[in-house]
Amino acid sequence: MKNFCYAICVAIGALTLTVCAAESTAITSNAASSPHTAQDMGNLYYDTGKDCGGNTAPAFLCSGIIIRETARPVAGQSYYFWQPSPSSLHEGAVSFSYIRHDARFDKFKSNGSHGYTLYPLLGKYRYSGSDRKIKLDVLCSFPLDGWTDYRQNEGCGPDTTYLKQSSPCQGQGITTAQQWLTQYKSGDGGLNQSNGLYQCGFDVSEGSKYGNTAQAFYATIQARDMFNDVSFQEQDELRLTVWTTDVDPSVLPIQSLFYIVANSNDDGGQGLKDAQDDQSDYYKVTNGGFIPIIRITLPQSSSSDFDFHFIASDQFVPIPSN
Repeated sequence: MKNFCYAICVAIGALTLTVCAAESTAITSNAASSPHTAQDMGNLYYDTGKDCGGNTAPAFLCSGIIIRETARPVAGQSYYFWQPSPSSLHEGAVSFSYIRHDARFDKFKSNGSHGYTLYPLLGKYRYSGSDRKIKLDVLCSFPLDGWTDYRQNEGCGPDTTYLKQSSPCQGQGITTAQQWLTQYKSGDGGLNQSNGLYQCGFDVSEGSKYGNTAQAFYATIQARDMFNDVSFQEQDELRLTVWTTDVDPSVLPIQSLFYIVANSNDDGGQGLKDAQDDQSDYYKVTNGGFIPIIRITLPQSSSSDFDFHFIASDQFVPIPSN
């Protein structure tokens, strides 16, 4: 788009968009440097499709946002935000969450203030040079935090405490949100229990032996919606295949860096600084690679939504001209 004003503010939650542009042009995600990333994320967030074109094409492939909170290294540690942790390497998978208009929560597991998001693999908002990016497969999904550190099989399998109940949902004959909720409520803590090991996770992996992974993932979303007042207070969980610590970060399908704010008066504080440090690390290691920092406002109630904003002054490294 010609003469695009980089001082852009995208208020997706209020369904408004303020831009400065000389002409009207279709907005796509052709460049990771595009300030349109915030609008793309908003469009993905409000796309509540059940699948991406078939029974084996779950909605996460083309809608919603796969998101991960991260932490900056403390004294004596040295690592980059894109590197998997030792535990993730051992387990063979990395934990993410999924946000969409029908999959909302008010905080991350560790009350994290920054992290990164991934491009979808399919659809209008996929990275245009996706052939240059490695594919990160989603293995399983949990309507609530799955306590996956304690589970077998990349965190998608059972835990010995509840060997039957914590095994993959479809293997127990659980294929719908109502069936999942009925089992979850049967635990000692009932609907308000805090033991994530009692729930089962849905196998949504490519080539799953259970078939219809699109329905399985949609059941994950529907289960949250069925008890939104409870699920709103806890994030969902996806497990993705792990990558190596020495991977070239430019081949990872990273869509954005983000920092969290509670409202319009929140300046981002340490979260913004950490996101800027992450952006600087990526820029240096990739010899000028740019990932936009997006300001994300958390929902304040179970009936409100995430907001996404690109702010030029938040960017710590030069914004590419195209």
